[in-house]
Amino acid sequence: MKQALATKDRRGRPQTKEPTKIMEETIKASAIVEHSSQCSHDLQPRILCRESLFHHRKIKEACYIRHNASINRDRGTEISQAWTGLIDQTGRLATGDCRRNIHLWKLVEGGTWQVDQRAFKNHEDSVEDIRWSKSEQSVFFSCSSDRSIKIWDARAKPDNACMFDLQNAHDSDVNVIDVSNTQQLLISGGDDGAVKIWDLRTIKEANPVAVFKYHQGPINSVEWCPHERGVFAVSSEDDVVTLWDLTADAINFTEHENLKNVPPQLLFIHLGQREVKEVHWHPSCEGVLFSTAINGFNIAKTISV
Repeated sequence: MKQALATKDRRGRPQTKEPTKIMEETIKASAIVEHSSQCSHDLQPRILCRESLFHHRKIKEACYIRHNASINRDRGTEISQAWTGLIDQTGRLATGDCRRNIHLWKLVEGGTWQVDQRAFKNHEDSVEDIRWSKSEQSVFFSCSSDRSIKIWDARAKPDNACMFDLQNAHDSDVNVIDVSNTQQLLISGGDDGAVKIWDLRTIKEANPVAVFKYHQGPINSVEWCPHERGVFAVSSEDDVVTLWDLTADAINFTEHENLKNVPPQLLFIHLGQREVKEVHWHPSCEGVLFSTAINGFNIAKTISV
């Protein structure tokens, strides 16, 4: 199960504005479950508060959850989702599934969700990941097992909403993507173990500005650092979490035989977890990183970032 809370604005920064009347009534989350449905939840009932690890801020945990909106199907499990920031004082959620569909959810009066049953369809295989643009509130990106990355305009009718189709972005399934909040860059990771950086200003040329093939397994999570320009984190099925810096100067490792294959942009390697699934930056604590795995989750802070 994956869960996400709408805690960032459209540029990836923590929300600082006062919540709207609609948002005051509910605390929203979204979950993907194995019985082929996508559910949104109201976390307001039976909330417990306790001190968080950072800055003595309150965090809220739900001890009881009941979904108040869902899309149910006979086939095809939801496997990707992305929150946008507040748009016109409401929230919006995009979800993708194994049947190649993308649906938009909109928060409406009364704290309930309105789900557009018209699907955005253009992928030829399952939708693996979705991300909203940090600069254009109606634009979102998706990637798929069909090896493509697509750019969509949510204002258009679903049948005509695909603005750009990047075919063969990877040699195999494109598993994850993320959009930078400081630069016009998109990062992607695939089953081929490669991490690619795309310049959104020249993406139509279909040439990545950087390719890193350090990991020995499929990439299952990528995320740009919200505080440092050009820094991103990657996790892989090889059980390795890495930090990278695109602004790093080239380093000559030829004198060190053990380091000659290490990319100069590689900042940090985190080991010790089994079956690593995701890696995420803390939105407000600079340099703090979370990684989840079958044997628990780690919280790390490097001195390099």
